[in-house]
Amino acid sequence: MWTTETLWASFNQRMRVYIAKRVDNQEDAEDLLQDLFIKIHTNLHTVRNQGQIVVWLYQTARNLVIDDYRSKRSTLPLPASLVSEDSQLELDAVQELASGLGDLIDCLPKIYRYALVEVELKGIPQNILANELNLSVSGAKSRVQRGRTMLRKILWDCCHFELDSQNRIKEYFPRNQCCQNCFRDASLPSNLS
Repeated sequence: MWTTETLWASFNQRMRVYIAKRVDNQEDAEDLLQDLFIKIHTNLHTVRNQGQIVVWLYQTARNLVIDDYRSKRSTLPLPASLVSEDSQLELDAVQELASGLGDLIDCLPKIYRYALVEVELKGIPQNILANELNLSVSGAKSRVQRGRTMLRKILWDCCHFELDSQNRIKEYFPRNQCCQNCFRDASLPSNLS
């Protein structure tokens, strides 16, 4: 069970970075970080599902940033960085996820990891992979597809995603204390291992 102190000790630095990337100056980031601590302290008891505490934490930080921009809307011109904020947030989220995919792929069983790396990362056609592995083309396609399915499951188990109307990733929040640990410890469905 999370307490205010343990949650703050575990996520203080990550929340500092998360907020600082979304506001214009360090003073605002520090103010919002303190507001987040107050929200944690006053509202932590309202979180019913302790397994979703990290999602709640990131969502609360995000809402504080949005509220901060809304409160300044009438007095400040819209910064150029926010004109296309949705596309920039989407790009940031996808880049952050992409940087962790190597660890995720390393979690896959060797036969699926190899097939996925060869086809998706190296761009080798599936018929060449089939020849290399002495498989039928449908067998090679099946390995690649199973690797994708496993990778998707690990990713969805690890993170909560916010999608836009075209189902593109706008933002994501780790579901537990450390996404990297979740990547390494994720269990694969028995029919895919």
